[in-house]
Amino acid sequence: MDPTVLDTEAFAPLPRSQWQQAAQSRAGVQIVTTPGALIRLRDTGTASSTAPTVALLTDAPHTLECYDDLVAELGPEVRTVIIEPPGFGFSWVTDPEAFSYPGATEAILAALGQLGITGAVLGGACVYGNAAFIGTGCGARLGWRR
Repeated sequence: MDPTVLDTEAFAPLPRSQWQQAAQSRAGVQIVTTPGALIRLRDTGTASSTAPTVALLTDAPHTLECYDDLVAELGPEVRTVIIEPPGFGFSWVTDPEAFSYPGATEAILAALGQLGITGAVLGGACVYGNAAFIGTGCGARLGWRR
């Protein structure tokens, strides 16, 4: 089994035009091309030097749509970025290395960098929150402190 398509295997037979519809499910949803992965994310709220930024990683089987209530609760005063890690949801791995924790971290950092985010309050569900941020140092590189 190819682990790079573990969660996205079901979507592989879809034509690319249908797969791209996932980028239109909510306001602010986009697919960002990074080295090793196509990252699906939702960027909401205000991008400013005074508004806090919250970046959250989903964990299978949840997709960014599952975070609608949280996005609404945080409101437009908070820039909220919900990220589907490489190989989960509608994010796609283009290089098997991006399915590893270090590779996923690089892809996530690249996606955040393309959004102009250099610091954020970070969170994640289950193992992805722990391993991708704490285990590989992604959080420290974005200014997160314990």
